[in-house]
Amino acid sequence: MRTVWLGCLLSVVLAVGGGVVRAQESNQLVVEKAAQGDASAQLNLGVLYRNGYGVRQDYVKAREWFGKACDNGDQRGCDEYRVLNNRR
Repeated sequence: MRTVWLGCLLSVVLAVGGGVVRAQESNQLVVEKAAQGDASAQLNLGVLYRNGYGVRQDYVKAREWFGKACDNGDQRGCDEYRVLNNRR
């Protein structure tokens, strides 16, 4: 649900004027929260990298962020980490 919310937020931001700048600001806020250990933000960064939303698609970085979310107790992060880990 959090991922869907973030995707919707980014879509709305891009639809409103100055979309690219605002999307970058939104991504920066997620990065800051993730760096502080917020499992939800870490999961969302994993989704951004896995799908290439606002960043270059990067499965290695996605797996890294999903792993951090898992380490911080987010079950979906664990599930997504396992899926990407089996992709290799």
